[in-house]
This record gives sequence, C-alpha cells and structure tokens, in this order.
Amino acid sequence: MVDIISFFGIFLALILLIFLHPGNRYNIYLSGFYLTFSLIALTVNAIFFVKDVPMLQILIPCSYSFFYLPAPFLYFYIKNLHQEKGYKKIKWIELIHFLPVLFCFINISPQFFITKEESHSFFEKAVVDPQFLLDMKTLFYSLKYNLVIRPIYNFGYIIATILFLLKNRKDALFYQIENVSKTFIFVLIGLFFIQTFLILMLVFEFSMSKTHGLHDLFFVMKYKNIFSVGLLASIYFFPKMLYGVIFYDDKHILDILITMDNVDFKGSLKVENAFKIISKKLSLYFESKPYLQAGFNMSNVAIGTQIPYNQVALFYRIYYDISFCEWKNRVRIEHAIDLINKGEGKNLTLEAISQNCGYRTRANFIKAFYDSQGENPSVYLKRFSQTLASKTN
Repeated sequence: MVDIISFFGIFLALILLIFLHPGNRYNIYLSGFYLTFSLIALTVNAIFFVKDVPMLQILIPCSYSFFYLPAPFLYFYIKNLHQEKGYKKIKWIELIHFLPVLFCFINISPQFFITKEESHSFFEKAVVDPQFLLDMKTLFYSLKYNLVIRPIYNFGYIIATILFLLKNRKDALFYQIENVSKTFIFVLIGLFFIQTFLILMLVFEFSMSKTHGLHDLFFVMKYKNIFSVGLLASIYFFPKMLYGVIFYDDKHILDILITMDNVDFKGSLKVENAFKIISKKLSLYFESKPYLQAGFNMSNVAIGTQIPYNQVALFYRIYYDISFCEWKNRVRIEHAIDLINKGEGKNLTLEAISQNCGYRTRANFIKAFYDSQGENPSVYLKRFSQTLASKTN
C-alpha cells in the first residue's frame, strides 16, 4: 500500500510534466513538489515498512537531500501562480532556497565512498533497528539533528506561503480570472501544514522523552500516509490545476464575473488594470496579424501571449463586448476591405482574397463579409470599381 502511494505520486509528477505548456508552466514546480514528496515517502516506507537492504543502499544516499525540496517547490508554485506575466524561471539569487539541499548532500557524501560490504553490513543493522540510521557517516553533523531541522524548515516555508496568500487574499484576479482554484490551494497547503505540524510535534516529543524509541515515533508517523494520499489525490478533483488551460463557455465566464466581488468591469480598478495589461500584450502580438492564418483560434492567442485561455475569452466578452470569433471576423473583413480599397480586387479573385484573410472556404468569407457589411463582397467590389471609374473619368 505505502509503495503504491509513492509510485502514484511519481506518476502524477510525470503527468504534470506531460501536460506542461505555456499556459501552465508554473506546474513544473508542482511536479517537483509531488516528485520529491513521493521520493521521501518511498524512502521512509523503505526504512520502516519494506525493510529491503539493497533498496536502502540506493535510496538513503541518493534521496536523503531531497527531504529539503518539497517545501521550496510548493512556495515557488504558489508564488508563480500570482506572477503578473505568468511563469518565470528561478533567478540566480533565488537559488539560495536550494542551498540546504546541496549542504545536506555534501554532509551525507561519505556514504558514497564506503565499500559495498561496509554499506551492506550497516543497512542490515538499520533494517533491524531503524534508529541505527542516525549513526550514518556524515561530514559535518549527525543526522539526529535533521529530525528537528527538517520539519522546522518545512514549517517555515509553509508559514511564508500562507502569509503570501493572506497578503493577496483580496486580489480577485488571483482566484477568478487565472486558472487557479482557491479550494485546491487551501487543500494542498492545509494537508501539508497538518502533516508537517504533526511530524514536528512528534519529533519534539521524541527528542524530549527518554522512554520513546524511534520505532514508537514512526509507528505513529505511518498514519501520515493518510495525508499523503490526500495530497496526491486532491489535484484530480481540480482538472484546471492539472491541465492549466480550460475551454470555458460564455456561461462560465459570466459566472466568474458574478462571483467577482459583485462589481462590474468599470467598478473594479484591479480588473480594469489587468485588462489594460492584457490589451497591451494582445496589441503587440497582433502587430504581425497572425489572425490572417487559416485555422487561427483563441488557443493560438493563449499560447502565443502566455495569457490563459479564459482570460482572453473574458477580455473580449467584457472589454469589446463581443466574442473572440466575432472580433476575428471583424478584423479579417477589415483586412479584406483594405485589400479591395488598395486595388487588389483587380488582381485577386474573391476566393484569393478570402484565403489572404484566413478563410478556408469562399462561402465562409462571403457569410462573414455579409454579417459585417450587410452586403456580399462581390457587390462591394463592383460598387468600389464603379466609384473608382467615375473618379477617373
């Protein structure tokens, strides 16, 4: 059971990486959280439940430093969800968050240089008495100190993450326009908080009591697997967090507006400023007129601008008061009219003009032109030619 949980988490981390795209790049940190969290669970379970010597010889030296990774990954995940421009790579200065991992790896490095016989003999004793692991050869300090340092370290990151959320708790954009589920965030942090807090309390009890052995400590800690299952399974109830871009219909977009503090667009300064930022991004993106390509749709916009799909849909519905499809037809027809007004109608057929505007068929072009101008393009072209001829004469 415990090994299944660990491998389930590793599988989940791979799923997040498979569905990674420009609209949900921040999931790379969530994948790192699940991966390292699962490797830790696998290591702990191998020590206290599986009792496999060859597995311990591999897992302990290789994964022990990973114990300091889940909390920073979770912190960077939440922080990137709130980035104004979406996913951002870790800056050089931010690598300081991962120094404990490097330091822990260096501290346990003597294990990589002992003989196979010595290593096998050591872990045979550890299988019988897990407390023996605390006497592993280290470079700087005994692993006994890690029993207290690691949960305090994780707890500190959880508090920092909670404070970050409290600071941005009134930001409607964080929870409503972005592909972010407030419930999932609270469940994820809540379960990790409870698990870390229980481990911290148990470690302090163990360190202060002379009657409890390490077996007693981890007999109680095995129940943390309940929280592990919750952490790993919770994301499947929030597909938009798993896959990132969700193709909402208009009704869902309107539902988002209703829940947005019951204010309209003009009454919300944060929403208005956000739409201005989106407008600038779209203006730069549309300078090359990508909408003239056949098959161009809102997914192309979301990927090309790294603006979540539902943000783009919401922007056109509220900012322009039309759907994206209506806007696309409008700018395409404007381009067609521009071609005709520049005299291209003499050299191009209607079918050629429609293809230059991104329409796959002449029929779709004629329909879009009629909806926009109230007449067929052939009629418009004929009238334009007559007007031009009369001016010439």
